[in-house]
Amino acid sequence: MWCGAGCCYLAPDNPLLWQALGQLYTTRQEYEKALEAFSNALKAQPQFVQAYIARGDVYGIQGQPDEALAEYHEALRVAPTFALAHLKIGTVYEAQARPEEAEKAYLAAIDADPQQSIAYNNLAWMTAERQIRLDDALIWAKKAVELEPKVSQFQDTLGWVYRARGELDKAAEVLQKAAKIEPQQAVIWYHLGIVQAERKKTKDAAAALKHALQIQQNFPESEDARKRLAELEKKP
Repeated sequence: MWCGAGCCYLAPDNPLLWQALGQLYTTRQEYEKALEAFSNALKAQPQFVQAYIARGDVYGIQGQPDEALAEYHEALRVAPTFALAHLKIGTVYEAQARPEEAEKAYLAAIDADPQQSIAYNNLAWMTAERQIRLDDALIWAKKAVELEPKVSQFQDTLGWVYRARGELDKAAEVLQKAAKIEPQQAVIWYHLGIVQAERKKTKDAAAALKHALQIQQNFPESEDARKRLAELEKKP
């Protein structure tokens, strides 16, 4: 039974209670209170690495990537082989379009924990988007799918890697599988539409793009989806 902030004052040296309170405040979007709670967790136990990660996450939510990075690096100072901290650093660098630094962080996450499926996936996606080291990209994408075959985003990345490699039939096969995983994702149907268009499958491409927009009218690539669909519908 949850007993509120009073629990923490009754057991001020227990970082787990402060951590739980901080997570509750984060869920409520009371970010200043969350940061204070996580800081109290660290006062109770300075080596409590999860509190550094949690503070970094709050800073990230608030659009403060430099502060988030500082917290994740503090986590690594305490626990140099903590895979999650490396992963978090990688995601910040990737969002900042710093691919070399992101790759280094993701590889460090995998070195610390070979089961880091997100790190494999993100490495594969970055290299596919940059059209470099596509053999490595394929290995990483397949590893992510092997670790978590039911994650549609990982299947999507594998399909996108095949597209980058010019293997459009394989890309379409994988993306068709990914698109049907529930809950269906508009962006995956959008990717399928692009690949089908590149395969000269005009009707299939239009159907995929329409379905993407039916799932979600506004997603990051929705405007491009509409433009592509309009061009396809002009074709005889």
